[in-house]
Amino acid sequence: MTVESDLRFLSHLDCVRAVERAAARAKVPLRFTQGFNPRPVLSLACARPVGLATRDDLVVMTLDEPVEAETLRRRMNRCAPTGMRFDHPRPIRKSDKLRPLRMRYELELGDQRRCAVASRLEELNQADAWPAERLRPPKRPRKPPRRLAIDLKELIDSIALEGPKLHWTTRAKGDLWPRVDEVLLLLGLTCPEVAADVVRTDMICDL
Repeated sequence: MTVESDLRFLSHLDCVRAVERAAARAKVPLRFTQGFNPRPVLSLACARPVGLATRDDLVVMTLDEPVEAETLRRRMNRCAPTGMRFDHPRPIRKSDKLRPLRMRYELELGDQRRCAVASRLEELNQADAWPAERLRPPKRPRKPPRRLAIDLKELIDSIALEGPKLHWTTRAKGDLWPRVDEVLLLLGLTCPEVAADVVRTDMICDL
């Protein structure tokens, strides 16, 4: 699934609801949970940060009856809001875990920022660690946030400039993923408009 333009500012839950509404309008035979408040059996494999455009988000739908892949794609795209597009639908087995393994990102840079990032990458390549600090909510009310020290070098597979674009690939350590803003801060890219230009291009799962 592609999410771009103004739609990238939807929260994760709002994005799930937008997919549900598109499926309802497209008359996709979604399976619903049982109980007092039935919900469609539908999920997004990895939450998308607000403001981040993506080209390869994975939507998992459970259907009550089979639908041909091309028919499903065409019907969903006809009913999806502007900025959302569905591509490459395929059946999966119930046993498939769909655990994200890698995320790939790209960012187009102007000449001035490109030179600064190239210099910073040279420094990082000589460093043994890429330290960052993350605040986590306290376990108990009225307690200060907890500070978590992380090494981004353990969470970034590769990072390089290719022409005018910066590309990087991240991986998880347990449940810990590097955030886009942490990677940008590591490179000295702190302007809010820079983060708005980042695109998550690929999500690699153990499918």
